Amino acid sequence: MSYERVTLMFSLPRSMTQWWAWFFGHGCTALHDPLAHHSRPDGLKRDIDAIEGRVFVADTSAIFFHNQLIDALPGVQRLYNFRSPRDIMDSLYQQTGSDWQTLIADQSRRLVMHGWAPGARRIHYVAQAETAAQLVLDVCGEPFKGDVQEMLNTRIDVPLAQQYRDHYKTRSLMGYKE
Repeated sequence: MSYERVTLMFSLPRSMTQWWAWFFGHGCTALHDPLAHHSRPDGLKRDIDAIEGRVFVADTSAIFFHNQLIDALPGVQRLYNFRSPRDIMDSLYQQTGSDWQTLIADQSRRLVMHGWAPGARRIHYVAQAETAAQLVLDVCGEPFKGDVQEMLNTRIDVPLAQQYRDHYKTRSLMGYKE
């Protein structure tokens, strides 16, 4: 099976991944952080296999399983979303009061390694408006029919404390980290 119908966004936390899932959800099935519901990275493949049509996945832990996911999903379209690690740590600190420097440094190193490889498709946090409408055709298979600027002004941000996390599943999942 080929997964050309699937776009997987590799991104650090606090990089508008909820917004991207909401945005692409207007034209295809979109999932935000589905790995949080699994104790193994192959759970994402099962989620995708259960969906017909185009799928967009934005998962902030996917970078830890980059090669495993690419191997499990041959032909998957990859999109690397970059935001300043300093801004990410500031945002995480505002929401949690904790220092995330070690985790963000590890994720950032992995994102740069894969996202700056030859042929990698990258987007940048500060250039959302320029890239959003252009990506819709590639991700959803249909031209964009909305007002990008109006959609960019829509805040989609579920606070971290309200997002689903199962610590047992996360601990198991991280055992598969590359």
